[in-house]
Formats: sequence, C-alpha cells, structure tokens
Amino acid sequence: MDKIEEAATDYSGPGLAGPAPAITEPVFVLGPDGSILDYSRATAALTEFTSKDFFDLLHPDDHSTFLSALDMRGSESSVKARIVTPGGHRLCRWSLMATGAGVTLAIAKPLNDSAEVEDLPAEAELADALFRSENTVGLVLDSRGYIVRFSPGAERLSGLPAQEVLGVAIWKTVIAPEYADEVRRCFELPLKNRQWMQDIIWRTAEGGRRRLSCSITAVGGDDLRAEYFVANAVDLTECCTAQRQLAEAEERYRRMVEISFELEVTQCEGVIVSMNQSGAEFLGADSAEAFIGRPINSLYAPDCRETVSQRAQLAIERWEPAPLEERDMLRLDGSTVTVEVAAIPMNYEGRPATHAVIRDISGRKANERELLRYREHLEELVAQRTTELVAVNRELETFSHSVSHDLHAPLRAINGFVGVLLEDFGEQFRGEALHYLGRVAANTERMAGIIDNLMLLSRVTRQQMEQHPVDLTEVGRSVLEELRVAEPERQTEVFFDENMQTIGDPALLRVVVQNLLGNAWKYSAREAAPRIEFRTEKDGEGRRYFCVRDNGVGFDMTHAKDLFGAFNRFHSPSEFKGDGIGLATVKRIILRHGGEVWAHSREGEGACFCFRLPGVKKS
Repeated sequence: MDKIEEAATDYSGPGLAGPAPAITEPVFVLGPDGSILDYSRATAALTEFTSKDFFDLLHPDDHSTFLSALDMRGSESSVKARIVTPGGHRLCRWSLMATGAGVTLAIAKPLNDSAEVEDLPAEAELADALFRSENTVGLVLDSRGYIVRFSPGAERLSGLPAQEVLGVAIWKTVIAPEYADEVRRCFELPLKNRQWMQDIIWRTAEGGRRRLSCSITAVGGDDLRAEYFVANAVDLTECCTAQRQLAEAEERYRRMVEISFELEVTQCEGVIVSMNQSGAEFLGADSAEAFIGRPINSLYAPDCRETVSQRAQLAIERWEPAPLEERDMLRLDGSTVTVEVAAIPMNYEGRPATHAVIRDISGRKANERELLRYREHLEELVAQRTTELVAVNRELETFSHSVSHDLHAPLRAINGFVGVLLEDFGEQFRGEALHYLGRVAANTERMAGIIDNLMLLSRVTRQQMEQHPVDLTEVGRSVLEELRVAEPERQTEVFFDENMQTIGDPALLRVVVQNLLGNAWKYSAREAAPRIEFRTEKDGEGRRYFCVRDNGVGFDMTHAKDLFGAFNRFHSPSEFKGDGIGLATVKRIILRHGGEVWAHSREGEGACFCFRLPGVKKS
C-alpha cells in the first residue's frame, strides 16, 4: 500500500499502467463524475472493460452504496461492491482514497473465502465448520443479506458454483419466490433474538425444489444491525418424502383393513383398542365402537379364553407370530362361529400389543363334516356299486353268449340246408335257382361275421385291460404277413418306422392295427401301385402319434364325423366288403387307453388314420 499511497499523493496524470509496475493491486483512478482516468495493470486480472464509466463495471444493485462512499471521499472510506467479470461478477472490498488532484483512487481487494474470514469478527469463526463438509449447507451473508461465502454443501445442493452467487442477495438466488419477501425482511427488521428459523423451499439450478430447515444467526454488530449473518440449513426433502409416504402407507393400510372381508382386531394389555368395520359387522354390531374397550377374551367361547390369553402373551414374549389355530367366537346374539386366528406382535402407543387376523371358516367346517360323513359311507357305496357292476357285466356276458349262440344256430341250419340242397338236388337246379342258393349261403356267412364282430366290440368295452410295453412295428409286420398269406399274388409296397414303442394292452392294440392296416390294404387294392405306410409323426407341441396312410380311394371329409360310428360305411358292399364295425372298435380301444383317434382324406387321394396313446415312447 505504500506505493499506492505515494501514487495517490503525487498523482497528477495518467501513468499507473505504465511507470508504476510496483503497484500489484487493482487500482482505478476516478474523476469526480466516476469516469475512469487511469488504472493499474492488475485490473486486467479482475475484469475486462471498454467503457470509461466506472459504474458500468459495477453491479447495478451496488451503485447507490458506492456513490455514498464516494461522497465521503474527503477522507479515506471503504465499501463492498461487486464488479462485473467475464464469468459473472466478483465481490470486492473497495478502499477509496482522495488525491491532491481532486480525483479518487479506488483500490479493489477481491473477496474470497479465506480473505473474507479474516474480516469477520471472532464469533464468525464458529461458522468455519460449515465450510469444511460437503454435506453441510452453509452461507455467510453481509449485513444486507448478500452472499459472501457459499459452502461446498450449498453448491452441491443448489447445483450452482460459488462464483455465480457471491455478492448476490440470498432471496434472489436460492430461495423460492414465495419465501423471498419473508427472508428479505429478516435483514431489514431490528434483531430481537439475533436468530431467525424457518422451513423454506430451496431452488436448484435445474429448476428443482428442496425443503430445508433454515437458521440465520446474526454475528457482530448490535441489536439494531448485525455485521454479518451465518446461515445453515438441513435438507428435509427426503425426510418429508418419507413422512408423506409413511402417512400414505398408513392410510392405505387403514383403508385395506376397513374393507377387508376378514375380522382384524388389535388388543393391548388384554383390551380391544381397534377393530375393522367388516369384523364388527361379522360379530353382529353396527360399528367397531361396540367392542372398543372390551376384554379381548370376551370375543371367544369360554372354553378357549385362557388359551387365547396365553397365545397373545407368548407372541409378545417371543416377539414372533402366533400360528393359525381354530377357535369358536361369540357373536353379539350369543351364537358361535368357527374361525381361524393368526396373530402378530406389535407396538401400540409404545406398549406391546398383538394384531389378530380372523377368518370365518364355518362354511369350510360344514363341508368337512359333510365330506367326513360321505367318506364314512364311501366304502359301502363302492362295494354296493361294484356288486351292481359285476352283476350287470355277468348279465351282459350271459346275454352276449345267448345272443351269439341263438343267432349262430339258425344261420348254421340255413347254411346246412343250402349245402344239402346243392349236394343232393344240385342237378335239379339250373341258372337262376343256383344263383339264389349262392346268395343265401353268402349272406349267412356275412351275418355270422357281423355277429362275431359285434361280440368283439362288446368284449372290447368290457374286458379287463393289461398294460405292457408294445412294439407296434412288430405287431404291424405280423398283421401284414397275415394279409400277404391271404392274397399272395398281390404286390403292395409297405413301409414301417422302426421301434414304434408304446404302453397298452397287447391284444387290444393288435385289433387296432389289424383294422387300420386291413382297411388300408382293402381300399388301396385297385391302385396300380398300392402303397401303405405305418409311421410315427409329431405335432406342433412335439407330441408323437402313429399314422397308417394309404394311396387308395379315400373318402369325403364332409362325412368324417360319422366315420367311427358302428355300421357307418362310405362305400357299398359291392365295391368293398365290410360290415362297418372295424373303425368303431378302433375308437373304443383307443379311448379305453386314454388316447384319441382321427382321420383325414380326400377322395381319390388315399386316407390317413392317426391315433395317440398316453404311453407312446419317442423313437
């Protein structure tokens, strides 16, 4: 300062920027009207300016303060004011010194955290802890409420660097608009308790809002005016959010309890303190108030009251839930109802308590009693039904045997008489007579075949099934051999997949293969190159099934629904022999195995018959 004072004393014209390199402080030489007459080199590190008016360099809010200090330039004075910088503005302490030439030297001392602390009174050193933690929101404000220090915690919470807020009124930066006037007034009113405390809303750089508990404490000065203020704040946002969420959760729980179809009751020290509306109505009351204050044991039948008390006490002592138990509860009208009770320990107004959830199981108990009664008679019912079924099956067996014998006997007689006529009187028959006798013999044989197939269909439905592994490939080859022996002159290509394994009744599954391969053999006989396939395939879900496919005459799918019915034929006996019972037999056998059977075809393009069995094995 010696060089500056010397320059101030001897100043008579421009020269600070040139011949006075020893002056390292930013110094401006101001004329009576505030124009810049000269400046030191150090001002370049503080600000950039092109205007000759010094007040263009100052923050507009500080013009009046600086002018008041200039009015006192007859003596040395000091003032704080912000100077515009390329990055915003910078708070400086200005020392104003009058010169013999009628001008003023304005020497700037930029204020930063360390420099400002030196200017604070001793009491303000207690606030230094605020600026050593990134988690603490702390500010130092001058007597007008302008920010002179901004802690790292304040920077983190607001998203604003300290350089952007230093020298700006606190209510113009981080305080929400609705709290600005209230905060500003605390710097204008006389200090009573030297401290102001309030919950406020803090603004962030991104436009967010945080709730803070703020305390502003006066430092130095007197009861009318403080020299500085220290502000510290605690972020309540998460706490307020948690409190709101807790309140909302409690409200949701209360509403859920109220609309619950179950009875929910809380007892503390053996007395009912809360009950939901559904529970009160379940027990026969209009509202829960009818039970509040009553002993919890009064809700239960006398023979289980002691057990209820013991369970509640044990749940509290162990601080673990009491498991479900059945109890009888008393309604207000004196009737009892069976319920299921579970309880958990909890705190009620600082005292141990239990909360019970009670479910009405009277309907279930009635069903259980009915089921028990039914079970007691089940064996008797099963034995009775079994006896009836055995008797029915025996009658059906007798009936079937009788029908078979009674129908076969006349047919054998007719066939025998036809044979006698042909053998003993054959020479007397000519032409048409012989034809008629042949027709009679053929129809008796056909009738006998129908009777045999009907008996087979009946046995398929009634006979006991055995479950064994079956290789359908071997069964198919055996059936094919029988067909070739019956027609040795016929040439037909037949293909089998190997190892077509399944589980079922071997005899019944052989009947299935006999019918399906027999039909394929029969209906492809007129083709120039007959072809039959017995293979396994799989559907879209990967389930395997068996297929018997031929290239024969096929059938019209519009009649497919009648395909597996007894005596349903799509071709006349003159075209293909048969009695229409084979496919009905196939369907009954597959259904008895728990499987399914289907077919698809086109006339003149052959047919494909498929069946799936639960015991099918992958090839």
